[in-house]
Amino acid sequence: MGTAAPLSRMRSSTAISTLDAEQLRQIVPDSASDILRSVPGVLSQSSGGEGNANATARGLPLSGGAKLMLYQEDGLPVLDFGDIDFATADTFVRPDFTLERVEVLRGGSAATFANNAPGGIFNFISRTGEVAGGSIGLSRGLDFDRTRVDFRYGRPLNDDWRFHFGGFYRQGEGPRTVGFRGEDGGQFKANATRTFDQGYVRVSVKLLDDHAPVFLPVPVSITGTTADPHIASLPGFDVLHGAMQLFPA
Repeated sequence: MGTAAPLSRMRSSTAISTLDAEQLRQIVPDSASDILRSVPGVLSQSSGGEGNANATARGLPLSGGAKLMLYQEDGLPVLDFGDIDFATADTFVRPDFTLERVEVLRGGSAATFANNAPGGIFNFISRTGEVAGGSIGLSRGLDFDRTRVDFRYGRPLNDDWRFHFGGFYRQGEGPRTVGFRGEDGGQFKANATRTFDQGYVRVSVKLLDDHAPVFLPVPVSITGTTADPHIASLPGFDVLHGAMQLFPA
């Protein structure tokens, strides 16, 4: 990732952070930006919901999306540009049970070995079935409407071949009151790997057909003084649970 040859973190002179599967389970992320908030030196703002987040690293300017960072899946760019309005790269990365780890390279050689990545790289790496097994999970929102099923399974077929597949499906209104089914859809990912004495060949497939609301700023009522302001909802609107503008992402 962003280097001329594969190196361990201890042997590399660049700033690399890795979140493994156990750490990802502890984070319980709703989105890619939720994961990145746990990486030192990374600023990630997920105020818009599951997509359209802003992210940067090491004090670089924060603009719409991730203008100075590159999102990757399994070492390949998600998009060539990270700051397309309302189509930022994180919108197309949905964490689920198929995610094995996340590697983040801050600065260093990222600008040389990756496109449009002067600030660094966010690499989301999938499971490939090295160990036989799988899992399935059902989650339900406690104070909001969401029902979601996650699943995965993989295993080696022999000494040379292995496979893995998984994904999720969910439905519901979402974490804010929007008045209709704001979350609807899912993701399916699969890969098959053939290993050789000095390398491997892998075929990967990803189908993402998911809808989630994008939340934009809402108006509030501010009274009192600058030193002691009082922020409240406008008549007929609940700023804690309502949503003014949204569309599927």
